[in-house]
Amino acid sequence: MAEPRAGARRLTVDHDLCSGSGRCRDIAPDIFVIRDDRSWPAGNAQMTDADEDLVREAEAACPWFAISYAPGSDVPGSAPGAEM
Repeated sequence: MAEPRAGARRLTVDHDLCSGSGRCRDIAPDIFVIRDDRSWPAGNAQMTDADEDLVREAEAACPWFAISYAPGSDVPGSAPGAEM
């Protein structure tokens, strides 16, 4: 997996924690999809500043705390799960 570039937004879903409840998709259907009973960041999603509020809402609503979002993160490495 590639290192995130400095200033890039970072959205991850930890599939060891994700239950596939779909709350994130219900809140932000353009950002999340459900596949294989797990949530994934939509591969073709172009997240805008307006979507940031929805992503934060989805992160807070996740019953298993599987979603992590870092706006403008330049943290090196990768988190477990899927990443946008």
